[in-house]
Amino acid sequence: MNRELRQHPLVEQYLESVCGKVKAKEVHEDINLEMLSHLEERVEDRLLAGDISEEDAIADAIKQMGDPEQIGKQLHEAHKPRMEWTLLGICMLLIGIGLVAMLTVQATGNERLGNHFVEKKLLFVIMGLFAMVCLYFFDYRKLQKYSWHLYGFTILLLAATGQMGSAINGAKQWIIIGSVTFNVAAASPYLFMVAFAGILTRETTAGPSRLRPKLRLLQDTVLFFLLPTYFYLTTSSLLYYSIFCFGTFLMLILIGKKYKVVLAGVGTLAALALWLVQGSHRYNYVWLRLKGFIFPNADSHYYTDRSIEAIQDGGMWGQGFGAVNNRLPSYNSEMLYSYLVYSLGWVFGFIIVVLAFLFVARIVRMALKLKDRYAKGIIVGVLSIMGFHFIWNLLMCFGFMPVSSTSLPLISWGSYTFIELAAVGLMLGANRRKDILGQSALSSQNI
Repeated sequence: MNRELRQHPLVEQYLESVCGKVKAKEVHEDINLEMLSHLEERVEDRLLAGDISEEDAIADAIKQMGDPEQIGKQLHEAHKPRMEWTLLGICMLLIGIGLVAMLTVQATGNERLGNHFVEKKLLFVIMGLFAMVCLYFFDYRKLQKYSWHLYGFTILLLAATGQMGSAINGAKQWIIIGSVTFNVAAASPYLFMVAFAGILTRETTAGPSRLRPKLRLLQDTVLFFLLPTYFYLTTSSLLYYSIFCFGTFLMLILIGKKYKVVLAGVGTLAALALWLVQGSHRYNYVWLRLKGFIFPNADSHYYTDRSIEAIQDGGMWGQGFGAVNNRLPSYNSEMLYSYLVYSLGWVFGFIIVVLAFLFVARIVRMALKLKDRYAKGIIVGVLSIMGFHFIWNLLMCFGFMPVSSTSLPLISWGSYTFIELAAVGLMLGANRRKDILGQSALSSQNI
């Protein structure tokens, strides 16, 4: 009866009036099915109640349903796009802190660290905000079918950077265009995570693989670990490789449920660590830093000692805007947090820690509310990268983690800001559509 009822002129007109007020076309089919279910119940009740024609029963049922325009407005309110304003506000506060940070670093007048920090920060903020807005309104679901293309593009981009990229501090991770430097290795984990989100969720709906389990495990190990490992090593990007591995482990466990592949990845990392310790002079500094962190001495603990010293000397309100600290190395990059506490005080440093915690917590909360596994995969991947940076950098500055070139997301300068704002825009765009997608739209994808 449901199909016959839907084709009735009065019912068609009623459903069109309701859906006409709901701008989210993705939920129209779900609304039609739900309204038809209620109409069918009412029609059957009227027919069972007494001597009444089917035509009159349908008319009475429609009348009992209520004003279609009013119902449509209520449904539109329930399914309209929603901005995560709290997360956006925290993001803007972190960007503001980043601009203040560049101003105070530039005010030190230390030419050895470079110059034009504020101008470059503003450039990447403007570019990042533009990317954020575009990705916010972009339908992220369109990326899913290009997941393998994105994976291949990222591999080729790393390969090209390893062969033709520019080396800075011995790491061949950069593409330089004029005065603008772009860190390809820093962007690659984000691209991989978006690709993996699509690959893993599409596998769920594709059905069982035709490959034998052992061959499938080998294939997954090569694609998820061995190929990226090789190309990260060609660009000397051990930090970003570590971030990539952390994010991939989370994706495989939380989204793909591929526990055997995780074990294979752990084996790959163990073999790599053994090679780095025993056979690679190229990465000898990594072993020395880890060894120095575990068995500290005056030489190996120099960065950490200077960082803790700067934080202690900051006091409640700091040494002043643009205060010079020649003992603190790299205070324009990985030790930026320590310098901000030194110059602007413990209160300012505490604010940064609180904002970082709230930023991560809001993203976790956002991910838990999503029903679309692809959207959830994107957010898990992006969060794993930005969370890694926040947690490692802050703990490093307090001496609880080995020194590395991790940065504070959205605060540090350079091309990272553009990448991070674009990633935030993609997450907000995925969250924006959580109330737009109906069950029929979700089931056609990956649930």
